[in-house]
This record gives sequence, C-alpha cells and structure tokens, in this order.
Amino acid sequence: MSNDPTSAVPSPRPHAGYRVAAAALLGSVLLGTAFFFVLARSERHLGAVRAELFAAGRDLSPEACVERVLHWRAGCEAIQPLCEQSVDPFVDTCLGGQDRGAWCREVVDGVGTTAFEFQRCTAAGLRPHTAAWRPCAAAWRAVAMHCEQRRVVELL
Repeated sequence: MSNDPTSAVPSPRPHAGYRVAAAALLGSVLLGTAFFFVLARSERHLGAVRAELFAAGRDLSPEACVERVLHWRAGCEAIQPLCEQSVDPFVDTCLGGQDRGAWCREVVDGVGTTAFEFQRCTAAGLRPHTAAWRPCAAAWRAVAMHCEQRRVVELL
C-alpha cells in the first residue's frame, strides 16, 4: 500500500462539463435545423394555399370562401399556430378575388360588434367556447372587416 494520500481519492473526470455543453449545443443545433425545415415547409404550404384561395375567390361567394378556409384549416399541413393565424388573412385573400361591394352593402351590418360572426357561427350549428367556434368567428370577423375596409375606401 502506498502512503500517498491522493492515491485513494479518484481524480475528477477532466472536461466532463465540456462534454455536457457540447451535447447540449449539438442537440440545439439539430433541433434548430429540424425546426427550420418544418417552418420552411409550412411557409411553402401557406404560400401555395394563399395563391389558390385568391384564384378561387374569383368564383366563390363569401360564404363559400369562409367554408373553403375553414375546411383548409381543419386539415392544415403547416405548424398549428400558423394555421390558426392564417384564417383571417386567408378569408380576406379569398374575398379579394372579386369585388364584394354590393354583397357587403346588402348583408354585412354591425361590423363594430361581434353580432355578425355570432349569428353566422350559431347558424352553422356551433356553440361558443367550443373548438370549432374560434376559427368560425375569426373567419366571419375577417368578412366583416373586409366589408368595413370597402366602406372606408368607398367613402374616400
């Protein structure tokens, strides 16, 4: 046996902290790269849908635009938060495919309240505070806002 007091104490593993830091960095890079590709795929999908909705809007009624967007959202292939945030602008894109001035003057009233979308969503058989209510209300709010913007432009 040795009388050296340090021989009984195991030496600390040199650079163990570096290994942990390197593993964390590598994991972060891999996750970031994967997220980048998922986000890029989502953006391509949303861009294609936007172009498709504008073209379809030339022939669709406002009700059909809302139905088309809600149907798309139910099977959206992008990241879910992007799908949810795209409902309003996609309805507006579809509506922009043709002049909706006459329809807006005839149908939309009470843009400053939630009555318009409430009536449309309840007529579709939806109840407030359900999963399907929020996108429905967002879609009809987008219709109301589209019509309100048309009124402002017409006044100018």
